[in-house]
Amino acid sequence: MRGWNYTVQSTEWIIAQGILHVTNAVAQGADIVLIDRAAHDAVAYFEAAMAFRAETPPRLSNANAF
Repeated sequence: MRGWNYTVQSTEWIIAQGILHVTNAVAQGADIVLIDRAAHDAVAYFEAAMAFRAETPPRLSNANAF
């Protein structure tokens, strides 16, 4: 099925890009930055994809947590 190829890496990329866009806007002097739930949506789509595929998200070990 198309559209359910969400992975940990793609979810991290979406969140990181959102952070990058906000950081760039603030660095350029923006007084207001509008964010439309990008990080929340990325996590929700990832969780939905995992449920659809009947998979369990990988867990971080303590060594990889930082």
